[in-house]
Amino acid sequence: DFFARVVAPFLRNKLVSERGFIDHWLLAQFEKQRPGGATDDASEKALLGYMHPLKFQSLNTFEQLLLAAFVQHDVVKDTARMLQDKCSALPKDEEGFLYRFKTALQTKSLSEADGDSMKKMLEKAKPPPPPRPAAKGGPPMKSMAAAPMMANMMMARAAPKPMKQRMKSGAKKRKAKKKKEVNFSDSDSDSESDEDLSSSSSSSASDNDMDEEQEEEANFSDDNFDDMLQMREQAQRSHQQRLYRAPATTKEYEERGYYLLTNDSDTSGLITVNNFWADFAAWVSSPAPAHGRAFVSSNVAEAAGSFSEVVFALSVLDLPFQATPPDVQLVAETNAVLWRTTTPAILFNKQMRESEVAREAASVSVSQNYIDPEDSFTETPDGRVDKFVVNEFLPRKLYSCRVVLTNVSSATQKVEVLLQIPQGSMPVGGVGFRRGGFRTTTHLLTLSAYSTQRLEYGFYFPSVGQYRHYPVHVSKNSVIIGFGQSQQMNVVHKSSAPLDTSSWRHVSRHGTNDQVLAFLREHNVHKVNVADIAWRFQAVDVATCEFYLQVVRALRARMVFDSTVWSYAMFFVGKFDDGDLDAHDATRNALHTVASEYLQSNAMVQSNVGPWLQTRLFSCGPAVSHREYDPLINARAHALFARGKSGSSRGSEAEQQTVKKV
Repeated sequence: DFFARVVAPFLRNKLVSERGFIDHWLLAQFEKQRPGGATDDASEKALLGYMHPLKFQSLNTFEQLLLAAFVQHDVVKDTARMLQDKCSALPKDEEGFLYRFKTALQTKSLSEADGDSMKKMLEKAKPPPPPRPAAKGGPPMKSMAAAPMMANMMMARAAPKPMKQRMKSGAKKRKAKKKKEVNFSDSDSDSESDEDLSSSSSSSASDNDMDEEQEEEANFSDDNFDDMLQMREQAQRSHQQRLYRAPATTKEYEERGYYLLTNDSDTSGLITVNNFWADFAAWVSSPAPAHGRAFVSSNVAEAAGSFSEVVFALSVLDLPFQATPPDVQLVAETNAVLWRTTTPAILFNKQMRESEVAREAASVSVSQNYIDPEDSFTETPDGRVDKFVVNEFLPRKLYSCRVVLTNVSSATQKVEVLLQIPQGSMPVGGVGFRRGGFRTTTHLLTLSAYSTQRLEYGFYFPSVGQYRHYPVHVSKNSVIIGFGQSQQMNVVHKSSAPLDTSSWRHVSRHGTNDQVLAFLREHNVHKVNVADIAWRFQAVDVATCEFYLQVVRALRARMVFDSTVWSYAMFFVGKFDDGDLDAHDATRNALHTVASEYLQSNAMVQSNVGPWLQTRLFSCGPAVSHREYDPLINARAHALFARGKSGSSRGSEAEQQTVKKV
């Protein structure tokens, strides 16, 4: 009801050009849930426009999930798959995981079952209570006369004299201030006794009078009198007519969407991909929400990149604000803990388990392997794994030999390392290798205790044949202490191994067009460089153009935009305009759409065409946000803004804003 009465009218009154994604989503979702199922046409059209990969990438992760859930169909599954692929492409942060896990375990101190530790901490942080006067049952007073004296002082503070008497008394005290002297001698102090204080009533009365005078002096001094006169003058001055009033400072008001961010800010990186949003995407794409299954994720601590991300994460979690205490039981037979709860919960469990011991201990201190620099690793769920060349080599192709030396002892060792390229090969130098290359060389290395060093050199085979490689040898004091394994190297014209369809390097270079399309549809394209297939688009024929459009459609389905691939649309459009290609109108229109998307994404084009341009392939205009200025005063009569050293001012900013709007 509040949204219908307050929020929805406010969002509808905003200019369509100034509505953000969240504004469109709120209006479209609100209209969709109303009886009848009608939607806001402008908001729904704007949301569908975000389905383009380029605009889709301008949204943050949470906005992408909201868009996918609104459009539904297969978009939800595609978006969930995209987020999971991006999350799997991220390097694993083991230290961050352990830190978050330990933090979650430490929050048990906030629960009631583990004691009132939080309450005790708060009690320790409280300031000590202020001292109170002695009451009944308190410490005894020094004398009987102290009691009436304390009572008179308290009565004087509670009921001060009227203002006129205090003014009169204050003036009298100011005149006699310099003449009045009070001397306390040792004889006077020594002559006091308990008997005199208890038997003399006149001394008590004089003490009370003295206390009242001291109290009046404390409550009404010269400073108090001057302050009262100043307040009286200010009150009289406030009733007079003000002939001049200084203008207030003009302030600029602008509505903002996200916390501490302007509407023109780039929010695509405000909420990034992590395991928590991948879990939420999997939950949204599954049929479980329709059955009422709650969403919880043990990766909730990862959603802490910004204040907005924290709030969004709390909004999608189904954890209750007040949970019922769980029922915890210990099963004696299996030594297990049975944990039951009636509300959704996240359980962090830490236990010790026996790990498997490797059958063979790692005792190799020298290793030697061959690597293809263009295909040096394989992607696995656990991360990248080195991919070594074992049997067959190709001629006129660069290879590298990687040697890893490990000192497994606790003593520092100074060793000599002998390296040699394979028989029948040529040395290669340059980036990553030793300059100029070498055929045979010796390195002097110092290996500290339990340290590892890597050496790598390049080579290639000019022709086919069978060759051997003298392996690396490590010596100390002319004694060989380690060496690699000798290997037979077969150099062939064409590898007999089948095409590795899981390797993007193999598919992009040696695969067919159908294999390329299959890889783009089935594998994680966020881990590869899609531009590696750009060489396939250089042929000027209709078949290449059709294959290009199929690649673009496959990338759109995966919500991927690559500037290099999209730029080839300009190449094909130019060939059509020159008459070198002849195709159907549908193909032309599709190419024009891709070319327009490329131009819209090119910042250099937008910066060079000017503030406003409308063409068939490209259109742009100034980004203007609605701002208000208050108060508005005639600048010809009042100097509103003081120009700084750079010549800029708030007035010039307002002028520029007005020019943009016009």
